[in-house]
Amino acid sequence: MAETDNYGIQPYVMKLFDTINLEAVIKLYQTFKQAILKLNSGIDIIPKKTYIAFKKKTNIVDIEIQDKTIKLWINLKKGQLNDPLNLMRDVSILKGHNGNGDYELIVSDIENLDYIVGLIKQAIA
Repeated sequence: MAETDNYGIQPYVMKLFDTINLEAVIKLYQTFKQAILKLNSGIDIIPKKTYIAFKKKTNIVDIEIQDKTIKLWINLKKGQLNDPLNLMRDVSILKGHNGNGDYELIVSDIENLDYIVGLIKQAIA
């Protein structure tokens, strides 16, 4: 794994935090990070230039940290995700988003944490 600071994020990703509400968004990210890592002991965190990948054999979920939210992409193709609450946005026809997968969600709080982690679990191969 690349050199990281105490948040588990590479320094160039941390520079993105200079203009945002660092404390709140880091807390939100850390909560999701811990929940995702509990899904499987073989999950690695791979910081990329614009997002953080959670990977086993392939990326499971990618997280982009934004001003007040985190954006998640679940790495499943359209039609493979069971999302009864329809929280996820279908981005299968969009070009140019940063993460992998056809499902995107912007998260601003932990209200649906367990449900969202259940969705992420579906992408573990």
